[in-house]
Amino acid sequence: MTERSRRAFLKSAAVGGALTGGAVLLPAGLARAAAGPGPLPPAPQPRATTYRLAVTNDSSTFETFAVYQDDPDLGVPNVMNLAWLVKSAHPGESVVFEWTTDFDFLLWGDNGVNPSQSVPANPDDLNHNQIELTYAYGLYSFQPSQPLPDPELGSLYVRESSTIPVDSYASVGLGMSGAPLYSTRAQPNMQLTFTPHPNQHLFLTAGTFSAGQNLDVQQISTAAEIDYAPDVVSVHAILNRNNVWKVSADSGA
Repeated sequence: MTERSRRAFLKSAAVGGALTGGAVLLPAGLARAAAGPGPLPPAPQPRATTYRLAVTNDSSTFETFAVYQDDPDLGVPNVMNLAWLVKSAHPGESVVFEWTTDFDFLLWGDNGVNPSQSVPANPDDLNHNQIELTYAYGLYSFQPSQPLPDPELGSLYVRESSTIPVDSYASVGLGMSGAPLYSTRAQPNMQLTFTPHPNQHLFLTAGTFSAGQNLDVQQISTAAEIDYAPDVVSVHAILNRNNVWKVSADSGA
């Protein structure tokens, strides 16, 4: 567009704007330029790593496999280990467990197996690694916690308020990848500090289990420990006919 043509266009646009109450219609290209740059697209979010455990039943009997975590450095005394992931297989069959290391604060308000409340938790975010358990009008519930004085990254905190009954029947704990992992009985005026190590101190066993079941790990004698090295995301475990485990990093990882 020449300078003369541009001035003529702008003059006719101004006249047209006066006739239309001030609305000036610009060509699409000029309209975009006048509006300025649009909002930036949202930054891509990193994808959570998916971990995999393939289990082959080479024994001679039908087996139910359970994965659980028994972390000596968790930091919570008298915690209960739960049957976290559970699947069954006939002889010659394989099953696959998959998970991500996404945590939840869990509340069991009664004696049931299924949690009554779940709140996402992030040990690497000081705005999402704390919560408070309260009791009012016969109900237990999680509420936002008052900021703790010195929270640390890598830990998850549950503040149990003075409203919790001494003879409480509720339990609190952690879940990972949408399934319960640990629980402990709720008590008044306590602060629980969980320091999880999500891919260490994992154990695999075979027997008769149901998801979320309390485990007496001292009575489990046929468990294989499965620790994921930093560069490993897939492991294969085989239970042979002598009920002995063979565990190796998956070559397809």
